[in-house]
Amino acid sequence: MTAMRFFLFFITIFSLAAVIGVLLIDNPIYLVVFIFVFVFGLFFCYRAYKKKKRSEEQDDILNLPRLPNIFSFEELKIATENFGHKLGQGGFGSVFEGKLADDTKVAVKRLEDGIIGQGRKEFLAEVETIGNLHHINVVRLIGFCAEKSHRLLVFEFMENGSLEKWIFGRTPDTVLDWQTKVKIIIDIAKGLSYLHEECRQRIAHLDIKPQNILIDKISTQRLRISALQS
Repeated sequence: MTAMRFFLFFITIFSLAAVIGVLLIDNPIYLVVFIFVFVFGLFFCYRAYKKKKRSEEQDDILNLPRLPNIFSFEELKIATENFGHKLGQGGFGSVFEGKLADDTKVAVKRLEDGIIGQGRKEFLAEVETIGNLHHINVVRLIGFCAEKSHRLLVFEFMENGSLEKWIFGRTPDTVLDWQTKVKIIIDIAKGLSYLHEECRQRIAHLDIKPQNILIDKISTQRLRISALQS
């Protein structure tokens, strides 16, 4: 039952109840019984609607067999210690450091409500696309959460943060030599080449900037990919 059908059904029942209520107003006992049955019927219809909606949401996931791991919102809330360690802020949400139950360190992107501009199916379709990217120079999507209104993406954790810190940092530890700079350029080019020419569904990144180039602990540069990210 869609939302519109449920609304029309409710209006029909309410109108019928008003007519019957007028007819029974002279008999209080019948009126009380009718009100009880009416309220119970509405509650039953609402429960059936919610159950069907949950079933449809589950079908959305089952119809996309190539999705990465699915996490509950509670799992990610625990993993990030209630989103307590913020790594950065982008145009679509915030990124938090976390640790999964198996001690895997992750970066959890929590998309802001009202900013996404996508329905559940569109979000899952994009997650499926990103989840099937496999290249050493592209950050790997480990999993996601699409529970109720929550939209979260779980990525592998990059130990050395974004390139922005290394370019604009003012400490001796963040100074890059020319050999490293050349390697960064080559790694970025490899990642873009994969996205543009080699992956099954070609992707135009459209947002190459230091904040979206991440560096892991062995100094391999990886592109942060997704129209959902910034």
